[in-house]
Amino acid sequence: MYIFYLLLVLKQNYPNPFNPITKISYGIDKAADVKLSLYDVRGGFVEDLINKRVGAGNHDFMLDASHLSSGVYFYTMTVDNVSQTRKLILMKKCGFQIIFKNSY
Repeated sequence: MYIFYLLLVLKQNYPNPFNPITKISYGIDKAADVKLSLYDVRGGFVEDLINKRVGAGNHDFMLDASHLSSGVYFYTMTVDNVSQTRKLILMKKCGFQIIFKNSY
């Protein structure tokens, strides 16, 4: 009987915090079905980022979060029933500007 282990490396996104684009890097040692999902801070599902067969090696996924609200999110990668999770922070710029006037 042979047991084969999958090596899965999910790196921290960069930059983090980000606005609105960040890179998520990961690596697998053999071709496999990869699922990368995004969750909000309460654990609610937001969207699947990747859900396909991916070849062995190192890969990058560019996340464009311009359609999301500022906040803390978690991304989870699952390959062959093995999962890893990392935290990311989306910090959008405010839509207003504060102007100071001299009062003297």
